[in-house]
Amino acid sequence: NIYGINRLASPGTTIISNNVIGSTSTANSIFASSASSTDNQIVSGINNAGTGNITITNNTIANLKNGTSRATTFGAVGRINGITSIDGINTISGNIIHDLTIANANTTSGSQASVCGITLGGSTLKTVSGNTIYNLSNTFPSFGGYVIGLLFSGNSGSNSVSRNFIYSLSVTGASSTTASIIGIKTTLGKVTFSNNIINLGGNSKTTIYGISEGGASGNEND
Repeated sequence: NIYGINRLASPGTTIISNNVIGSTSTANSIFASSASSTDNQIVSGINNAGTGNITITNNTIANLKNGTSRATTFGAVGRINGITSIDGINTISGNIIHDLTIANANTTSGSQASVCGITLGGSTLKTVSGNTIYNLSNTFPSFGGYVIGLLFSGNSGSNSVSRNFIYSLSVTGASSTTASIIGIKTTLGKVTFSNNIINLGGNSKTTIYGISEGGASGNEND
């Protein structure tokens, strides 16, 4: 596994800001090169499991590659994320995430999805604004899973997802007819979406969702 910055599961105020993880111009500048055909290989630019006030702002995460080729479709089968935060009161803003690549068969949805720009878990308050996410891809020949720009899970408070720009998410496998490309996916909590720009499309046989809500109990969105 590779973690650019890893915040362990302990209390306290945390600020992660103005870092560059990976190169803004060199392809695959951070590369987990193992084919990892039997293991759950993870690449994550910023990973937070800490509690308290968590601020992740103005970071650039670019040109990361997970070399796993694992053909297992479900369970702990490997993934690549720009930012992952599973706890704490989160403010995540102004981050630029681009060119994240993987080629595995992972069909798991939610926080274990194969590719996700920003993954937010847990039932805590979150404000997510002004992030730019683009060029996320899975290139497995028969990929049937999920490429997600922003995955949201929060509480019943005043959560906000606003002014995020998400575009150019792709699945390139010739037989990837059951895959899904999702700009923003929400799984838990009450959240207001406003002024987000999501631009998805291209030559793809996949299903495309701008904003996808699972419709579960306790999921309330504006």
